[in-house]
Amino acid sequence: MKSILIVDDDKAVLDLLETKLRARYRTLATTNAKEALAIARDKQPDLVLCDMDMPGMNGMELAAQVRKHGKTPVLFLTGLVTADEARTGDFKGEQVVAKTAPIGELLNRIGSLIGA
Repeated sequence: MKSILIVDDDKAVLDLLETKLRARYRTLATTNAKEALAIARDKQPDLVLCDMDMPGMNGMELAAQVRKHGKTPVLFLTGLVTADEARTGDFKGEQVVAKTAPIGELLNRIGSLIGA
């Protein structure tokens, strides 16, 4: 079973994502970006699903650190854009899904990056 590291400073969002994803993927989760970096190095998940706007170390900074240690794909989840903006916007090559997007859209994006 493929694994996903979920990183979001909002515990309620983290819990919801874990609940929705654990039927298909092994989930690892944390609200702390620095802890996420340690988990990513130690557990080497197949994907990092990461909030963009977090205190201390934002999602882009976390992604840059994760990418220094391998080729783990990063999918950003954000409340800063609408679902339409996430689908049509230019995010400098980054994969972005809005927090308001239907769970099916999130699952499709994950599947396109790492499979089932």
